[in-house]
Amino acid sequence: MRGRAGGLVRIGEPGDAGDTGQATAGRAAVNTVEEDSARRTLLTLAVRDYGDGDTEFTAGIDEQLSVVADWWCAPGAPEPFTHVPAPELRERYDVERFLHESKVRETRGRALVVFITGHGQLGASRTHFLQLPRTEPRRQLATAIRTSEIVAAALDSRAEHVLVVINTCYAAGIAEELEKLHQEILPSRRTGGSLDVVATCAHDQLVQVRQFPSVMRRVLERLRTTAQITTPWLSVAHLMTEFESELGTDTERRKHRLKRVLDGGGQTALTPCLPNPGYRPVRELVGPARRQVATPADEVDHWLDRASGAPRRPTPAGTSAVARDWAAPSPRSSAVPAVSCC
Repeated sequence: MRGRAGGLVRIGEPGDAGDTGQATAGRAAVNTVEEDSARRTLLTLAVRDYGDGDTEFTAGIDEQLSVVADWWCAPGAPEPFTHVPAPELRERYDVERFLHESKVRETRGRALVVFITGHGQLGASRTHFLQLPRTEPRRQLATAIRTSEIVAAALDSRAEHVLVVINTCYAAGIAEELEKLHQEILPSRRTGGSLDVVATCAHDQLVQVRQFPSVMRRVLERLRTTAQITTPWLSVAHLMTEFESELGTDTERRKHRLKRVLDGGGQTALTPCLPNPGYRPVRELVGPARRQVATPADEVDHWLDRASGAPRRPTPAGTSAVARDWAAPSPRSSAVPAVSCC
């Protein structure tokens, strides 16, 4: 196309006189959609300080947040999560503002994980409440926050897969509320992805504030080193089995097994909400078009070692959770400070 001066004007090139901006905007929109679909988000809502001088409780909450961050936001992870921590939570309004400002209900992406911790309480109607420093014990509806409000915001978000972990006293008491709220979610959403909720204790049980991070830390290290699970993600059943294994056979300790309050994916379904800390991407020596006829990287390494006279490096074979050998469990310690959450 000729311009007024008789020269040629290219159409659709960014920055050119004939560029309407539509092509550039279109590419930007595609990139945004791709980024949204791949996004992984970790939200942590922790009430650390109730103003009662309980430094052990605060330290236990900090330990919980530390192990959660190490699991989901480890540096160098193939698919790291973006961590969005709640600010200091003093009253109900602080929680509501965080849900609004972090746009939990509109969160998009591949995976959304929500970790909730603090004091929990079951009301007279069997409603589960997250307690806040300014909660008035006799005015739970007005001054506490229903834990189900936080969970529902995540479950009915726009994220494809959702996992909520509730680490408060009486956590499993939320089950009846969630069963009803779950029916309000579109069937296509309930079946299209996975919506899972896990509680750390039963409906009539107190939690020990340092029990969860202590066990989770050992589970994390086991998965990183000796579990030999080779998939990039885990199932909720994987997590629960590993957690229970670390609790050992002691009757009192086994009371702290994880409880699956809402089952959104079944026992064996892997979920992008649970990255495998021990996963190592397979190293490829050639492009996708030639991989079927190429020698695997591990085999090449083996023959290079043989040729150089170097000792062969052991490569443990991946095994499923069902076929895994439990004969040599990792060392366990029962010396967890018995500091109750509530």
